[in-house]
Amino acid sequence: MSDFSDAINLYNYMGYNNHTRTITDLELRELFTYMDKALKYLHTHGYKVDSFSPEDIEILNNSKKYIKFNKFSKCDDSDIEFKNNLFDLCVLEIGSYSNTLDEMRSPSSRNFLKSNFDSFIVTLPNDDINYYRGVIERGAAVYYNDFLNEKNKRELQKIEAELSGSGEATNIDDIKYDDTNDNINKYIYRLEKENTYGFLSLLLYPFIIVLCILLIISVIEVIKILN
Repeated sequence: MSDFSDAINLYNYMGYNNHTRTITDLELRELFTYMDKALKYLHTHGYKVDSFSPEDIEILNNSKKYIKFNKFSKCDDSDIEFKNNLFDLCVLEIGSYSNTLDEMRSPSSRNFLKSNFDSFIVTLPNDDINYYRGVIERGAAVYYNDFLNEKNKRELQKIEAELSGSGEATNIDDIKYDDTNDNINKYIYRLEKENTYGFLSLLLYPFIIVLCILLIISVIEVIKILN
């Protein structure tokens, strides 16, 4: 459970009941951008999400920016695990848009969705269809926010080219989009502190062992003296 008193799981936040929900597609889309940022934050620190069940994901402080995956762990084979996480998150998101969250719980839903992706297109935001197709059908390992940022950058280049009348856009490679939510995620997951303690422990263990050895030697010497 979360440390936040006003935490609410994804099911309840969406008002999901009997294949209906109370929040709009636009609200869902905004929610998923922050969910993607939370996932990327965990991946960046070497963690994977172990459950994408709506009951295991919380929205904190009544804000879409505060996303808490309650079940996550250290990851060994990061490439495969991160790719699977992206796929599973997309399954969750498509299930949310199409109001088929319960059906998407089944392990067979992964293969079904992959084979029948076109059947779900009508429920998805038009601008995101290519992203979901890439992850679901082709197994692309791309974060949603990275996709949005690249898309926005290309659209800006096109608009600039049209406005200049030259048909060519100026170089805007240096433009940076804010695709992080790091301060909030650092507060929620506290991974930096955990990693710091782990690092300090590694440094202290040899020191403690040496102290123990010295203590044992001292005790032995004291016993010899007393005898």
